[in-house]
Amino acid sequence: LQPVLVTLSQNEQGKLDYSPVSSTLLSEAAKIGISAGLLQWSGQRPLVRVDCKEALQYAVPAFIYFVNNNLVFIILIYVNATTFQLLSQLKTVFTGLLFRIFLSRKLTMVQ
Repeated sequence: LQPVLVTLSQNEQGKLDYSPVSSTLLSEAAKIGISAGLLQWSGQRPLVRVDCKEALQYAVPAFIYFVNNNLVFIILIYVNATTFQLLSQLKTVFTGLLFRIFLSRKLTMVQ
């Protein structure tokens, strides 16, 4: 859905009239807000403690996710949404191939 929305929000010159970084930040803030609201609505009150070491372990994947989300905006300037979606679905195929080549393990039918 994101590639289609980004493509539809481009101006006549194919540029974006807004900051892709702020767009990504706002969508992630909305996800946190929705999650917090659903947790509140469920009535569960888990004990939450912050562990800095554990938080840092999540920082690297979070940064990669951040970069990936912002690269989508740049890529969609050069290719249309359909091509992007088709190419992005190849991630699954390449993951399976690399899993087989580098880890020398066979994939099961479920995988």
